[in-house]
Amino acid sequence: MNNSILSHLAKLAFLLFAAGSIFAQPQAGRDYERIPEGLITEPGITEVFGYWCPACYGFEQTVLEMKKRRPDIIINQIPAGGEMLARLYYTIQALGLGDEGHMNVYKYYQIDRKPIRSSRDIQSFARKYGYDEEKFMTMYSSFSVGIKAKNATRLVNNLGNSGVFSGVPTVVINGKYKLNRTRDTELNIQNMFYLYDR
Repeated sequence: MNNSILSHLAKLAFLLFAAGSIFAQPQAGRDYERIPEGLITEPGITEVFGYWCPACYGFEQTVLEMKKRRPDIIINQIPAGGEMLARLYYTIQALGLGDEGHMNVYKYYQIDRKPIRSSRDIQSFARKYGYDEEKFMTMYSSFSVGIKAKNATRLVNNLGNSGVFSGVPTVVINGKYKLNRTRDTELNIQNMFYLYDR
């Protein structure tokens, strides 16, 4: 009988420990880093990503899951990798192709293994996914998309120069906290939600 009681107490202690670690508040230095204010001025969760990056492709599932759980959360995505890829991202947004169009670029890069290095590559991408090539390229070349792409490229450079950004994906919450990502998707999501609501 004593062994049974000890066994139950051990199980209870383990469950309490596990519950405490699951619901623990994120800690500075472990789960996130404070960054200088003013680098990112938009509220919300900002992800700096690169279409060529397998980790970014994997992280998009986390982004989609966050959008599903909390449609109220503001998610800003900033393309790294230069003006061409930034123009591609903002073209997709301007044409209203949303998450599906965004994921199609990842698939083109990651699954089909077709890097995008020229406007011909952009046209090939548009053709493959059934987008109107002329409309796509007109938007790609537009002034408004160009301004957004230049601003994104400048922001990525500023983040790099400040030491905040050293690779992709980089996630900044409310312009104050840089997430220290883990392999635990659920923990990443909970930490981002906590910092967002803080």
